[in-house]
Parts: sequence; structure tokens; C-alpha cells
Amino acid sequence: VGYSAGNAIPRASNSAVAPVPTAEAPARSTRKTKLVRSDMRRSIILPQSSVQYQMITPDINSKLQVILIKAEEGSTSGEAPFEHEGEECFLILEGKVEMTVGDEVFSLEPGDSLYFACDQPHRRKNTGPGPVSMLLVVTPPSY
Repeated sequence: VGYSAGNAIPRASNSAVAPVPTAEAPARSTRKTKLVRSDMRRSIILPQSSVQYQMITPDINSKLQVILIKAEEGSTSGEAPFEHEGEECFLILEGKVEMTVGDEVFSLEPGDSLYFACDQPHRRKNTGPGPVSMLLVVTPPSY
């Protein structure tokens, strides 16, 4: 038995909500293989933010994390650049993004990717027009 849309838990605004498998819909996984259905992805919704983070990987108990990020025009990762442990790689699926890493500024369009070590100050901004959709691979998991 797999997941169905009827088993999804509604997401509340301004909170992180993780769907919980029910007795009718057990998680399909083994120790080394985990399936995440598109309608059962965990989402993170931050207060006062229009950015949506959907967890593609099932949890943070692995060496990497994959996140689908959707953001409205003009949205940013924050006013100031930040740095942390690890590595990130972005793949732009839709829209235009400006990434600042250290002293360099990169203009990214659909199909472009950018890899960097996270110990450099970094920041992203959706430069529009329209929304942006991007895939983020991060190690170690940090969301």
C-alpha cells in the first residue's frame, strides 16, 4: 500500500508540517532506499516569507539533502549574506536568480547550475520577472 492524496496532512501557514504515514499508508523504505511521493513531501514555510521549501529527500539522516525551492519575484534568502558549514549546488528550473558568493555575483537562468563551498558569504535573490523554481542539493543536510 502506498500514499494517496487523501492521506496528506494540510499545511498550516507560518509553520513546518511533516506528513505522517498512517496505518493505511506505511512509509515505503528500507535502510538504504526511501521513496517520497510528490504529494507527501515535507514542506517548510517560514514566518513572513513567501518562499516555499519542499523536501525531496525524506529526512536529514543522510549525507545530502535535496530541496525544491519556489519563490516569488523579488524574494531573497535574506538581507545579509550568510555562511555555514558544507557545500551547495543550485539548479535553476524556472525564472532568474542572482547569486552572490563571496565577492562574485552570478546571474542564473533555467538550466544553469552553481556549486560553491558554504564557508563563503552567500545570498540569493529572485530577479524576475515572475516566480523562480530551483533545486538545491546541500551537504551536510541543514534545513
